[in-house]
Amino acid sequence: MKEWLTAREISEERLPNLPDTKRGIAVLAARENWDAHPYARKRSGRGGGMEYRYLLLPVAAQVAYVQRHGRIGSDHVKLP
Repeated sequence: MKEWLTAREISEERLPNLPDTKRGIAVLAARENWDAHPYARKRSGRGGGMEYRYLLLPVAAQVAYVQRHGRIGSDHVKLP
């Protein structure tokens, strides 16, 4: 399971209680000051931008994301 996601990747997941556009996620991230959180980091590589750990998302979005991509009983899902 991918733990760090870009605004585009978050929007493409169409998670509950989150905007479904890259711009919408960027506006939400700015309003809630996500970039200052320890679960935010600068994206390495071409284009730059930010990446956000899925644990920064609202609880309903986290649950939906883990249900789609997590594997219970494996080392793919790491708890904080």
